[in-house]
Amino acid sequence: MLSKSQIHNAFMRVKTGDKFCMFLAELNKLGVTKWDFHTTDGANIYYGENDYVMEMEPIYEEVDVAESPSLDLLQKVLQEHKDGLTDFHSFCENTASAGVSKWVVDLQEMVIIYFDKNNNMMLAEPITDISHSYD
Repeated sequence: MLSKSQIHNAFMRVKTGDKFCMFLAELNKLGVTKWDFHTTDGANIYYGENDYVMEMEPIYEEVDVAESPSLDLLQKVLQEHKDGLTDFHSFCENTASAGVSKWVVDLQEMVIIYFDKNNNMMLAEPITDISHSYD
């Protein structure tokens, strides 16, 4: 089904947040139904049909997640990333500063949910368009 190299290749095409929906479209085409991302170290877990689970190792050194989550800061960080002003690593650091410990991308429900250290939902953001791919 899904391989680490397929995900890596799709991810390497995303330079800024304005291309994120294209990455989600690629994941969808690869059969990913859900994706967990941990901001503390960049560890990923991808889920697919028939209880498929693929864990990816951390992609950066561990960072601290703010103790007090800030929805205002998270919304600012998200907008900057959507506008293409930050790369993915900066986005991860910035979401950690806003108090996000992980986010879950649900490609069936078409939503991204951001959680704080206590696993409380900070924000549920609809995914509006994954019809555009890199092709």
